Formats: sequence, structure tokens, C-alpha cells
Amino acid sequence: MRGMKRAMVGLAVAVVMVLDGGPAWADKGGDEGGEQGWVTIPCSSGAIDQVAVTEAGVMTLEGHLDCAGPEAAFGYARYDGYGDGTIRVADLRSYGSSAPTLFAEVWQVGLSHEPFAVCVVTDYEVRAVCFTVAWDGPGTPVVVASLATDDPLVARSIMFVSDRDGSPVCGFC
Repeated sequence: MRGMKRAMVGLAVAVVMVLDGGPAWADKGGDEGGEQGWVTIPCSSGAIDQVAVTEAGVMTLEGHLDCAGPEAAFGYARYDGYGDGTIRVADLRSYGSSAPTLFAEVWQVGLSHEPFAVCVVTDYEVRAVCFTVAWDGPGTPVVVASLATDDPLVARSIMFVSDRDGSPVCGFC
């Protein structure tokens, strides 16, 4: 147990070290105090090197994107079985100054009996890499599987939700 705690602390430190830059964020102006926007680059090359989800809903994710550009950001979009995928300001990460851009995350995710997908997204319409998470309930394993970026579960628009005001901003709506 003590070793597990040390490993989690070490992973948390690594996440902070890898992701020490804040999200790339621009103010586009706008009539009501400034509509914020996500600064993107269309990067479609990368991989998830490791992903796991526990029955308690703790997700660990490690991977890389074969792109760089510290002025821009990539993020993590969640796709449930309906509607648009969602991404929040808190889900954005800055690219590294040189490729590859490494990422490592530990999240608490809500598990339900409905499968969902997560994609590393680099633009409103660009999903670099995706995976699904399925769970049949207590006492059963959480199943994580690779998913094609054009699978119908994720081949949908992304709804951007600002952490600042809670209102959604949609990519090409």
C-alpha cells in the first residue's frame, strides 16, 4: 500500500512537470465581456501509450502527440452515447516546445452502465486518438479499448464548455 501511494505521488509530480504550462487560450473579443476561444493546431498524429480505469473510476492516461507549438493547446473530449462531445478549459493542455508532446493524466471519471469514449483532440474537428470505457457494474472489470477516430461514437462535434461562466461555446455550430 505504501508503495502504491509513492507511485501515485510520483505520477502526480510527473504530470505537473510534463504539463506545467497552462492552456493556450485567446480572448476573441465579443459583445458580452469577451468570448474566449481555444488556440488550436490540426495535429492528427500521436498515440496513447497506456490507459487504465479502475472500478472506483480512477483513470490513468499516458501518451504523446507528434506535434509541438506552445502557443496552442490540445485537450481531452468525452463522448457519451448521445449529443456532442464535451471539453472544458480544465481539459486543455499546452503543447511542448518540441515534438513529441508528452501527456500524463490521472482523473476521477464517472462510471455508469453506458459506455463512453475519450479522445485526445487538437481542434474542434480533429481527434488524434480515442478509446472507449465500458463497465457492467460492481464486481465486473472496467474494459478500456482503442477506438477509431472516425467511429460513430466520436464522429460528432465538440461542445466547448467554459469553466469561467459555464456557458457552452460550440466549434462550428
